[in-house]
Amino acid sequence: MLEELMKYKPYARNVKKSQEGGVISLKIEHREEDQKLAQSMMKKNCPNGKFAISEEGEVVVGSVTNQLTTKEAANKKKKKGLFGMTFTEGHDGAEQTSSETTQKKEWHITYVCK
Repeated sequence: MLEELMKYKPYARNVKKSQEGGVISLKIEHREEDQKLAQSMMKKNCPNGKFAISEEGEVVVGSVTNQLTTKEAANKKKKKGLFGMTFTEGHDGAEQTSSETTQKKEWHITYVCK
């Protein structure tokens, strides 16, 4: 039972498909099982089962932005100075925001039917 749950499930999906060929997407970190699934999909899509890979490589398909905001607590204090004058020391609280954008990528295989 545990072996079935831990068994790797190959991943490949059609991005574009026609009688002339198409594009199949794999994860960037793909395995041999993923490649085999993609080949079977290409073979199935081509009318006589013959195909040629014309191009393959990384493709940017989007981006993800993560934003982090940190806020420092206020530390304002009123103090009395010389001659009974009141003054304020400290700040209302500081806020700092930073963001990081990373590209989402896939591995695309472009093929033509023979």
